[in-house]
Amino acid sequence: MRRTPLKPVGKRRLRWQDHQRRQRQIAEARVTVNVYGVSRCEMIGVPHVLHSAPKRDRPLEWHHIVGRGNKVAEPWASWAPLTAMLCRMCHYRTHEGTEHWQPAQGLSWRDRLREMAVDRLLAMYPTLELPSLAEAVPLLRIKIAVDQLAALGVDPENG
Repeated sequence: MRRTPLKPVGKRRLRWQDHQRRQRQIAEARVTVNVYGVSRCEMIGVPHVLHSAPKRDRPLEWHHIVGRGNKVAEPWASWAPLTAMLCRMCHYRTHEGTEHWQPAQGLSWRDRLREMAVDRLLAMYPTLELPSLAEAVPLLRIKIAVDQLAALGVDPENG
């Protein structure tokens, strides 16, 4: 039996590649501090060249706050307001860490990023009607916001 080689890039990846590239550029522009291209980690607000020593040449990493496919589908999952630019340490803590950002409120690093995304969405679309943090977890608040934005006709691919 002859095995066919795997395609280097699948159909799904090709479909969303341009959208993801544009949204990443928007997210990168959001964190660029000055003309020299110094960027700040969105989680802790420290310039990554100071925070990521000794690997200072490492760029910020693009983090999908709500995941892709299973929680919120493309093109929403890669939409710039629902992504974050993080230094390597914060990106690792978001995925693997068990530390809490605000222990008194019980917010994990991941939930804190999701709340930051909700704040960005509310700043962009003040008419959104979302439950409070006490009434719903951050992921549910994002899903409700995405549903409302889709009903309003917001197109994450074109704006």
